[in-house]
Amino acid sequence: MKKIVLVSLAFLFVLVGCGQKKETGP
Repeated sequence: MKKIVLVSLAFLFVLVGCGQKKETGP
């Protein structure tokens, strides 16, 4: 069960990271 939570958190961090990159720009 914990694995699912870790995967969810990791996926969320990736989405947040992509969002920050888009805001700042390349």
